[in-house]
Amino acid sequence: MVNWQSGWSRWAPISSANISEIPTRPGAYVIATNRELTRAVGTDKEGIIDIGESLNLKTRLQSFWRCAQALLEGERPKWGHMAGVRYRQLGFHQIFPLETLRFRWLVVPDKEGARRQEALKMAEYFLDHWELPPLNYSLNREFYDCLWDLKHVDTPLV
Repeated sequence: MVNWQSGWSRWAPISSANISEIPTRPGAYVIATNRELTRAVGTDKEGIIDIGESLNLKTRLQSFWRCAQALLEGERPKWGHMAGVRYRQLGFHQIFPLETLRFRWLVVPDKEGARRQEALKMAEYFLDHWELPPLNYSLNREFYDCLWDLKHVDTPLV
């Protein structure tokens, strides 16, 4: 299971989040639905659909919301967030309405730390389920480093 070490925010509903509470700093974020997801291996009890990183968490999470919302209203979004586009284009909005989505984040000092945290969460997810969350489609180089590190530790990941 993905390890939520200290520093990660609590889950917040994406549709009613207080935008002013989302930091404008670099960090990693996770978007999930409010129910379990059956995966290639096992069940994702957290319902994670996207793991990402950004130099500005507030802008990035607002971009997902605006993109997904605009597409639901039949408009072309002005700001692109590929997970937001895939959410709509692949029909996730029909199974997981925006009202069921939630998110959490972790603030880090810089872009390198954000990429490392994104890669770490994706590697942990991959080791649990042997696939990426459904709205993730690519890996950064750090993913392979994290995957190697996690597979070669002497202690369990739990």
